[in-house]
Amino acid sequence: MKKVKRFRIRGIITPEQQVEVYYSPDGSDFTLIGTVRGDGSYVDYENNYTIGASGIGVSVLGGESTSED
Repeated sequence: MKKVKRFRIRGIITPEQQVEVYYSPDGSDFTLIGTVRGDGSYVDYENNYTIGASGIGVSVLGGESTSED
């Protein structure tokens, strides 16, 4: 008996993009089981995302250094 689990894909997708979803049961060849379309009714457009909102130098990256060069 095979068990199937649901999963949720999370990320950013534009209406023009598509993501193909493949499945490989028991290590066999991958089979296309569906396509996530960016213009699908199941895509949540309520949450807005801004990419690159903070400029370079606004946040510390990799910790601070106390040595003087």
